[in-house]
Amino acid sequence: MIKNIIKTNKFLSVTLSDGTVMVSTDTSKELLNAIKEASTDDEIQALMCPEEDVDDDKKVVSQEVLSVYNGETESNYVEFRGNSAYIPSISELTVPQDFVEAIIKAEQDCDEVLLETYLNFWTLVSLNPDSRVRNNIFWFIKRWNIKITKNGLLVTYRNADFKHEGKYGKYATERVSGDWIKIKGQKKSPKRYTYDYLDESGMPTEESKLVKQDNVLVTLDDLYNKIGETTVDKTTFTDHHSHTFTIKIGEPVSMPREEVDSCQENQCSSGLHQGAPGWLKEGYYGDVGLVCLVNPSNICGIPHADNYGKLRCCEYLPIAIAQYDDEGNVIEDIDEAGLDFAEQYLVDYSGKVNNEDFDNYTLNFVRNVGIDRAGIARRIFEMAKANE
Repeated sequence: MIKNIIKTNKFLSVTLSDGTVMVSTDTSKELLNAIKEASTDDEIQALMCPEEDVDDDKKVVSQEVLSVYNGETESNYVEFRGNSAYIPSISELTVPQDFVEAIIKAEQDCDEVLLETYLNFWTLVSLNPDSRVRNNIFWFIKRWNIKITKNGLLVTYRNADFKHEGKYGKYATERVSGDWIKIKGQKKSPKRYTYDYLDESGMPTEESKLVKQDNVLVTLDDLYNKIGETTVDKTTFTDHHSHTFTIKIGEPVSMPREEVDSCQENQCSSGLHQGAPGWLKEGYYGDVGLVCLVNPSNICGIPHADNYGKLRCCEYLPIAIAQYDDEGNVIEDIDEAGLDFAEQYLVDYSGKVNNEDFDNYTLNFVRNVGIDRAGIARRIFEMAKANE
């Protein structure tokens, strides 16, 4: 029945007879002994995936919703058990009511793109070990109009201070990244755009115009990749508060998760802050605005307050320099469906890729109860390969 048990001081891993790997952060002797005494896989799953300790108003689906969605209307993804809802094709974690309503509405509207986005989003949310984050995250997205890419990542914003003029300079970094994300956000290909004039460094000037043109030697996509190259001296930014972080377009910024304040009641506290477009103002904690992507699994704190549009995470990916209008508000002209490049932010590549063998990739899983790591891995690789 049990193929393998691994216990460390941080997690307990059990491999079942069918190869399913279950991981728990509960490393107590009581749980270990109970698993050893279990006689079936079902008993072990019940021990490894106990009912989550979350707020009732978040965990329990209302009778009104149950009567509508669990009666005449059926879902191909959401499964109701008692007063709770699950998406068993992804994880055995309870789904908050607001997300249940959203995903079933996408089914009823036959919105395949939105449905794929939601399923990818919940895949990444399922990797988050904090049930409070899993319960609050969709509320935060709706409250602050956060966009979700079709890969399931959040499009967020932050301000930073200019730190260092790299090889291609601040203007070129701002111009190229801004034009690139604008074209991508319009669901167009930056490989079909270029500038009518490039200077001696191969970058646009203030007089250069972005033009649509096929079969050119240097495309907008080429230029975006150049400013993101790790081998060149890149233009860098830093956080306004401590001036200790080095921020570069196209490179993840991270800190140890355990150093981020996970108390949901605390607002301004330790961690990497990301905000909604309506929260960010020009010059607020920094002179440069950044457009970022955040993997939901890396979110550590979401204060549940109507007047506070920030979250705390342990990692984010800056992808462009934001633009502001005359009132200092972020210009958010991005169609999230166009941001499909984020495969490098979903998986860490190591070795030659065989599209059938996901073991050629490495994933840094957060230890969490209720997820099938192999199943989640396959879903994430499919999400990444969809962009190849």
